[in-house]
Amino acid sequence: MHASIEPISGREYFSAQTTQADVTHRINLRYVAGVKPKMRVKYGSRIFDILSVSNVDERNRELQLMCRESID
Repeated sequence: MHASIEPISGREYFSAQTTQADVTHRINLRYVAGVKPKMRVKYGSRIFDILSVSNVDERNRELQLMCRESID
């Protein structure tokens, strides 16, 4: 499945902090039913905890995930 992973810039991080204190990345992907917060995304050896899921324009075509990268 193709997806884009974008680090949140300093300005976006500050804005996101009001709702999601630990958001570090935004992941955009094709719509997949059943994706929920508390799930995880694995990209190579990296793990991202999903904090929120947005169905872009409510059209069931694209999801935008606000995530925190897990660092062990």
